[in-house]
Amino acid sequence: MFFKKKPYHVKMRGRSKIVYSEGSKKMNLVSEMMVDDGIVIYTAGLDRWDPPDDKVPISDKEQSRIQKNISEDFMRDQIPVTWV
Repeated sequence: MFFKKKPYHVKMRGRSKIVYSEGSKKMNLVSEMMVDDGIVIYTAGLDRWDPPDDKVPISDKEQSRIQKNISEDFMRDQIPVTWV
Protein backbone atom coordinates (compact mmCIF):
# COMPACT_ATOMS: atom_id res chain seq x y z
CA MET A 1 0.00 0.00 0.00
CA PHE A 2 1.35 3.43 -0.93
CA PHE A 3 0.70 6.60 1.02
CA LYS A 4 0.73 10.03 -0.53
CA LYS A 5 3.01 12.40 1.38
CA LYS A 6 1.23 15.52 2.63
CA PRO A 7 2.78 18.88 1.69
CA TYR A 8 1.99 20.15 5.21
CA HIS A 9 2.29 19.12 8.87
CA VAL A 10 -0.06 19.65 11.80
CA LYS A 11 1.24 19.22 15.36
CA MET A 12 -0.42 19.71 18.72
CA ARG A 13 1.70 21.51 21.29
CA GLY A 14 0.08 20.98 24.65
CA ARG A 15 -3.68 21.46 24.97
CA SER A 16 -3.95 24.94 23.50
CA LYS A 17 -1.53 25.32 20.59
CA ILE A 18 -1.36 23.94 17.06
CA VAL A 19 1.67 24.37 14.81
CA TYR A 20 0.87 24.22 11.09
CA SER A 21 3.73 24.16 8.58
CA GLU A 22 4.24 24.03 4.83
CA GLY A 23 7.88 23.70 3.81
CA SER A 24 9.86 26.25 5.82
CA LYS A 25 6.80 28.39 6.67
CA LYS A 26 4.88 27.84 9.88
CA MET A 27 2.12 29.38 11.99
CA ASN A 28 0.97 28.92 15.55
CA LEU A 29 -2.76 28.73 16.19
CA VAL A 30 -4.57 28.93 19.50
CA SER A 31 -6.91 26.01 20.20
CA GLU A 32 -8.90 24.41 23.00
CA MET A 33 -9.62 20.73 23.52
CA MET A 34 -13.27 20.22 24.37
CA VAL A 35 -14.86 17.77 26.81
CA ASP A 36 -16.65 15.99 23.94
CA ASP A 37 -13.28 15.12 22.31
CA GLY A 38 -13.58 17.89 19.75
CA ILE A 39 -11.27 20.83 19.28
CA VAL A 40 -11.96 24.54 18.81
CA ILE A 41 -9.39 26.41 16.71
CA TYR A 42 -9.28 30.21 16.58
CA THR A 43 -8.89 31.76 13.13
CA ALA A 44 -7.08 34.86 14.44
CA GLY A 45 -3.64 33.43 13.57
CA LEU A 46 -4.50 32.38 10.02
CA ASP A 47 -3.74 35.72 8.35
CA ARG A 48 0.09 35.56 8.50
CA TRP A 49 2.94 33.07 8.73
CA ASP A 50 5.34 33.30 11.66
CA PRO A 51 8.55 35.32 11.15
CA PRO A 52 10.53 35.52 8.94
CA ASP A 53 7.66 34.84 6.51
CA ASP A 54 5.25 37.28 8.17
CA LYS A 55 5.64 40.11 5.62
CA VAL A 56 3.21 38.66 3.07
CA PRO A 57 -0.43 38.29 4.20
CA ILE A 58 -2.22 35.02 3.55
CA SER A 59 -5.16 35.36 1.13
CA ASP A 60 -8.69 34.25 2.04
CA LYS A 61 -8.35 31.38 -0.45
CA GLU A 62 -5.12 30.20 1.18
CA GLN A 63 -6.67 30.52 4.65
CA SER A 64 -9.55 28.29 3.53
CA ARG A 65 -7.09 25.72 2.19
CA ILE A 66 -5.12 25.75 5.45
CA GLN A 67 -8.34 25.33 7.48
CA LYS A 68 -9.32 22.40 5.27
CA ASN A 69 -5.88 20.77 5.67
CA ILE A 70 -5.98 21.10 9.45
CA SER A 71 -9.58 19.88 9.71
CA GLU A 72 -8.86 16.83 7.53
CA ASP A 73 -5.78 16.01 9.60
CA PHE A 74 -7.78 15.98 12.84
CA MET A 75 -10.68 14.11 11.25
CA ARG A 76 -8.28 11.29 10.34
CA ASP A 77 -8.02 10.79 14.11
CA GLN A 78 -11.80 11.24 14.46
CA ILE A 79 -11.43 14.60 16.23
CA PRO A 80 -14.13 17.04 15.12
CA VAL A 81 -12.94 20.62 14.53
CA THR A 82 -14.86 23.84 15.12
CA TRP A 83 -13.40 27.09 13.76
CA VAL A 84 -14.19 30.37 15.55
